[in-house]
Parts: sequence; structure tokens; C-alpha cells
Amino acid sequence: CDDGNEVDGDACTNECRIARCGDTVTRNQDLPPEDENYEECDDGNQNEQDACLTNCVDAVCGDGVIRLDGDNREECDDGNINNDDTCANDCQLNGCGDGVINNGEECDDGNEVQTDSCTNSCETAHCGDGIARLDRLEGQVGYEACDDGNLVQTDACLNNCTAASCGDAFLQEGVEDCDDGNQTNTDACLNTCDDASCGDGVRRLDLQVFDVGYEACDDGNQDDTDACLNNCAEARCGDNVIREDIADENHADYEHCDDGNNDDLDSCLADCTEATCGDGLLRQDLLEGDPGYEACDDGNDNNVDGCRNTCQLPGCGDGIVDGDEACDDGNDSNLDACVDACEAAICGDGYARTDLAAGEEGYEACDDGDDDQQNACLNDCTVASCGDGIIRVDLAEEDPAYEECDDNNDTATDECTDTCKTATCGDGILREDLQVGEPGFEECDDGNQNDEDDCDNQCVSQLCGNGVLDDGEQCDDGNLENEDGCDQNCEEEGCGNGRVEEGEACDDGNDSETDACHNDCTRASCGDGTLRDDLEAGEAGYEQCDDGNQVDGDGCDAECRTETCGNFIIDDGEQCDDGDVDDQDACTNECNLARCGDDIVRIDLAAGQEGYEECDDGNDTDTDACRNTCVNAACGDNVRRLDLIAGQAGYEACDDGNVINGDGCSATCANEGCGNGEVNEGEQCDDGNAVNTDACLNSCEVARCGDGVARNDIDDPLNADYEACDDGNQEDTDGCRNSCTVAVCGDGIQRADVQYPNAGFEACDDGNDINDDGCSDTCRSENCGNGQQQQGEQCDDGNQVDTDACTNVCNPAVCGDGFLRQDLNPGQPGYEACDDGNRANGDGCSDSCQNE
Repeated sequence: CDDGNEVDGDACTNECRIARCGDTVTRNQDLPPEDENYEECDDGNQNEQDACLTNCVDAVCGDGVIRLDGDNREECDDGNINNDDTCANDCQLNGCGDGVINNGEECDDGNEVQTDSCTNSCETAHCGDGIARLDRLEGQVGYEACDDGNLVQTDACLNNCTAASCGDAFLQEGVEDCDDGNQTNTDACLNTCDDASCGDGVRRLDLQVFDVGYEACDDGNQDDTDACLNNCAEARCGDNVIREDIADENHADYEHCDDGNNDDLDSCLADCTEATCGDGLLRQDLLEGDPGYEACDDGNDNNVDGCRNTCQLPGCGDGIVDGDEACDDGNDSNLDACVDACEAAICGDGYARTDLAAGEEGYEACDDGDDDQQNACLNDCTVASCGDGIIRVDLAEEDPAYEECDDNNDTATDECTDTCKTATCGDGILREDLQVGEPGFEECDDGNQNDEDDCDNQCVSQLCGNGVLDDGEQCDDGNLENEDGCDQNCEEEGCGNGRVEEGEACDDGNDSETDACHNDCTRASCGDGTLRDDLEAGEAGYEQCDDGNQVDGDGCDAECRTETCGNFIIDDGEQCDDGDVDDQDACTNECNLARCGDDIVRIDLAAGQEGYEECDDGNDTDTDACRNTCVNAACGDNVRRLDLIAGQAGYEACDDGNVINGDGCSATCANEGCGNGEVNEGEQCDDGNAVNTDACLNSCEVARCGDGVARNDIDDPLNADYEACDDGNQEDTDGCRNSCTVAVCGDGIQRADVQYPNAGFEACDDGNDINDDGCSDTCRSENCGNGQQQQGEQCDDGNQVDTDACTNVCNPAVCGDGFLRQDLNPGQPGYEACDDGNRANGDGCSDSCQNE
């Protein structure tokens, strides 16, 4: 046909083919809707379950055909308008939760909320169904605090769906001891639902005296010594418990004691006061000798009657002198003025008094109770001692205090020594009480039995000058004259005897050649060739060297000092010589004058003195820690330090000779600009580094998402400041989201910056990874042309080419479909030389799509 127009929806298509249902061209231009050939649609396929039926009528709910494509997909289509059968009028299957109450449903609220008035099983919610309603507030009809679905009244949820609580009159097992349903705290069940018990601090008022459990009081403690006993009885005198809660002894209820009986003759009286001597009650609970024992108690304070105030019967030792007692000091000591027999102490009674000091009248150093004058204690009660004129006869000879004699003096050099031994020759004590010729006279007494020493065994002296050559004598010429060849010490006279004699300059009596006196008795002197070693440096005569002459310049000078640095003498080649080993004063240990730059810091000067040094690094570099003037480098000295790197203490980025901020170089010698590590005016931050991917940009702005710089200083993706990317734009549909996260399929935002078929292309993005919802888990449209064959498609090659093996309507290319295949060469199966949209011969294109 050829109708000469370009209207594609009439009886003749623009391809000059007769319009027919199924040719993919909707004929709706030349016919009214009621015409049988009128087409509402024409999708060119034989699929009855898509939007266009095979009779070219639009698919609608109720047409009896179930649609399976697109957003209008139908679960059912029964072709009727009965909304209460299995298929609702919206072509969805009827069921619980669809909002329509169907047969067998008590309710249907169309939601999946289990805790409202209609459960998910479409049953009306009620107390006891095991589901606690949450759609009602407390006080509203239908409110449930709980719902455990049982009829047990003793668990956490009552049968009326209220939470079990103390006071509801129901005993909650394992939680409550009791529950009487009242607010009375003084009965058998407390308001805390605990069983009332003695000690809980609440006195029961529901019982009478003698009833089991009756409480006269209950103070809630375990203190048995207050007004309420631990058995909840009121404290009273005689209950065998001493009250400790009353400090006032005058208080009516104060108790000194409480022994639980009414016996007035023991330690605690019936009125709970302690028994005391003088209370008129004779204690019967003690034996004589026990503390507190009473032999009597007459209840008065008369101490001279038949009962003492100590409640003891009168007797010697009670401190009161009775009848035949010479004294009574009230004690049992025999060593004072009154013995325990109540008799006055006297010397000779056998008791040595200890109550007096030496020198006091009546003092006794001893008292042996006998009249023997020659033992350890004399009859005047003094201790026997050597020198008292009385010879002791009570000791054996081997006893240390044994006396052979006692001449009543302390002289050791008479016939009785001061140790009371008889003087004898050889006792080492020279007698001085005799004259020459008297028996016992001693010239000497050396205390030994050696007959060959200076004193012989007859105590006759053997001395130099007796003309006899005794041991130890070099000579003995019978006199004590010197300078006759044998001196007064019986030593031969000559050099080395320790005496300066005629012809000797000295004589030190030793054989040392290196001291002040030579062995030939001449005096040591500088230049004699012998180095003295008996003196310390600084002492007169001290020699460092002695080369046998007094010539300077040969290593040892004329004063016997070594000619080297440190000898106190400025020798050739030396600038100074202070003779010490202090390298930090004006003269170094190399005998050079100290100077700035010699690598030695002087410490002998105070700050301000000429030559004072704070430092000395021995170089001429002025830009390190020590200036060339030997002062420490400091910020503001106008010399920038170059020996440090940024970050090290003392580093200077600049030094303009002052410590003023705002002039380009700060008071800490940092450049006043972005990157100096200090936040200056106009800067949000300044971390002092050149890293642009941390929290502070190199522009001194705080890093933020969208600044175009992706931070890499945070590794934790959960950190709020983490950035996986940052493209610096507000375009949310490219590879980097506005949240600085990498765009991914499933994030809900379709990328627009990538074209198919490049990696990352998204045809859609519905924010999930679920297939069959219109957008696949790879972000491809789930329709014809997405490259994935879906239900209702015979093929899907994912392109928009209509001239290959799969058409753009996802049907396989066939001869007669009106599309000339261009993907094949002659001879290949399916090759078409022509395709006129029909399978008729004789029209120029055969039914096999070959030219006629």
C-alpha cells in the first residue's frame, strides 16, 4: 500500500505495509475506538502477559489475563469484580495483612505490626494472647503492661496483663517472700514483700505478748547492747546483756554490769551496779587471793576498826600499826625500813635495804645477818674490799677477790700491793718502801724471769755503763760519756747512728739515700744527682728531677723542676704555664692562652667579665648553636641557625634580630606565614608541614569533604572525617559522592559520568542489591536492552541495534519482521538480502528474504 502520508497509525504504515495487529505499529489514527480494527496498543509480540494483549488491547486488571511485566505486575486476575474471593479487585491475592477482612479473619489492619489491636494472624488482640500491645498508653482501654499468654498468677505478668508488683496480693515465685496486698508495714508481710523478721527494723504490731513472733521493739541492727535486744525484747537490768548505748552513769537505765541474776553477793549487784569494797555486801564468789576478794565488808570508811577499808581483816602488812607492831608499811618487802614481820630494819638482820641511796642514813650495801668481819659483808653492812684493812678469809686462793694481805691503803709499791697480794720480785711492781740493803729492796722489777735482760731475776738492774757488754749493746765502756767511741746508749759512735757528730752535716740514722740526709751524712741539695722522694709537691726542697747540675735548658732546670708544660715556668714555646691541670681557666693544659674558638669553655670567669664564655665549639661557623663570640645562639640575635631542621628544638626559620611578632619573623623565629606551624591571623590551622592530605591543608585551611583533597591520615572508615575520595565538586552522580565516599552500585544514586559499556556504568541504582525489582544488583535496568534475558524475553543483547540477531523488542530476528539483518555475510545462516516485513513472494522480496 502507499497512502501518500507519514501517519504511521493508519491503515498503511510509513513502510507502505498494510497495518495489522502485531506489526508493532499502533493503529489508532484512522479508526474510532469502537471499531474492531482499532488498536489501543501494538507491541508486536505474542506475549499475552505484558502491557499489550495479543489482540492489541491494553492489559487491565480484571481482563482475566495475569500481567507479569513491569510495575503493574499482577498476582492474579480472575476477570470479575468480586473483592471477597481469592483475587482482589486490584489483582492482588487476598490474605491476612492486605487490609481487607476476609472470611476467617477477625480483623485485618494491613500492616505487619504484631503489637497493635490486630495481630499479624488477623486476630483481635486480647489479654492472654501472649502478645503485649504497644499501641496503648497506660490508662487507655486495652493497655497491656505485659502479656505472657498463660493463666499463671504467680509469675512476672498477672492474668489481667499488668506487671506483677509487690502489693498486688499475688505471690511472685522466686521474687517475693510474701504479698498480702496491703500497705501495712507492721504485720507479717512487709511493704517490700519480705517476711517480717526480728531485726528488720520494723516492729510488728499484729501480735500480742507471748504470741510467736511478738516484738517489743525492733531497731534493725545486730547490736545486743542497746535499748532493743537482738531477740526484739526491750533491754532491762538482769537480761545478762550490758547496755552500752547510755554514756551517762546517772541515767536511770545505765548499767555497769549485767550478769542476769539477782545475786547481790557476786561482782554484779541486782541493780546492775558493780560490787565494790565498802558497799556493805560481802562478796561470796571469790577465793582468798583472787583479785577483789573480801574477808569482810562493814560498809563504812573507818580504817581502824575490825574491817579495813580494803575489806581485809587487820594484820601485819595492812599499813596500820597495831598493838605489838613496831611498824607497818603495808607491804611485804623486807628490803625497806620495815620488814614484813612489822619490825624496824637494822644492820645485821640479814636484809639489805634497797630503799636508800648510798650516803643516806641507814643505807646498807649488804647485810648477811652474821657478826663475821672477815667475809664479803662487814659488820657495818658495807661490802668488803681490798684496802679496807681487813683480810678476807672466806675465799679460796684461786678466787679473784682472794686477799693475801690488806694494809688498809691503795699503794701498790709497798709490801702489800693494791690488789692485796704480797709484793715479790718479778711481780712487775717496783717496791718503793725500802732502802738499798733492806731485805726485799728492788733496783728494778720487769715482771719476768729473764735473767739476760736489763733487770735480772733478783731485781738487780743490768744497764748501759755497767762495763758489761749486755745483749743489745754495741759497746759498754763503763761510763755514760759521749765522744769517747762508745756513747751514753752503749752504741758505737759514727755516721748513721742518728746523732750529728763532729764532721757530719746531718745524721738521720737510716740507710735511705733519697731523703734530706745522704748516707754519708751530707745534706741533700738540688744538683747533687740524687732525686729526693721524701717530699710532696709544694714542700720546700721538693724535686721533680735532679740531673746532677744546676743548668737550665737541659730538661731539668737549676731548681730541679722538669722543664715541661705544667711546671709553673713559661718555657720556650709556651704562652703560659699555671702548673695546674685545669683546662678551663686562662691557661690551657697545653700551656696556651685560652681564647674563644679553642674548643674549650672557660669556667673561671663570671658573666660580664672579659673572656667569659657561654660555649666554645672550636669552629668559625656563626650559624650553629655556639656563636663565634662564644655565646649561645638565641632567637633574636640576628643570626639564623642553620644546623637544625624543622621540628628540632632551637630550629630557626628566620632571625631578624628581635623578638617581635608581626614583622614577618615571629618572636620564636618562625616565618609568619602559612606553614610555619603557628596559627596566624587569617589562618584556620597551621601544622607546619607540606602534607596536603592531613587535617590541615597547605593553604592553612581545615580539611573538609569537598575541598578537592582526599585525606589519607585516617585509616578507619568509621571515623567521621574519613575520606575515600574528594573530587571537590557538589556533583553527587560521579565517581566520588558528596560524602567523600566512592560511588558504588547499590548506594541509591545513579552515576551519570560513565557511559556504557565502561566500567562503573549504571543504568539505574535503586539502593539495594536485590534482583527482579526493576534494577539488578549490577545496576542494570531489568527490561529489554539491559543485556540480561528476563521473563517474557526471547533474547536480550543489551544494545539498541535492530538489525542484528536480537531486535530491540528482545525477539529473535526472523525473515519478514521488517528489519534487514546486517550482522551476517552472504551464505551464513539467517542472512537477509532484503526484508519487506512479510512472508509473501512476488513483491520483490521472497519469503526467504532474498531479492526476487
